[in-house]
Amino acid sequence: MDNSTLKGHILFWGTMSIIFVIPLLLILLSYVNIISGTADYIAAYGVIASFVYIIGGGIWSFIQDKKDLATCG
Repeated sequence: MDNSTLKGHILFWGTMSIIFVIPLLLILLSYVNIISGTADYIAAYGVIASFVYIIGGGIWSFIQDKKDLATCG
């Protein structure tokens, strides 16, 4: 049984939850004043890091696709 698709989906949804849901949850908790002080700064760094991860991953994926196209096409 080939379960590479299942592993890919688990990896995809795990990554999405980390880079989208958790930072948004931290922003929401900060907005309703459940967290404050140092936690606000941690949340801000988490959001910035997630955006850097998204942009960097997009650039890396584009470069890899371009290399694959050059070698396969």
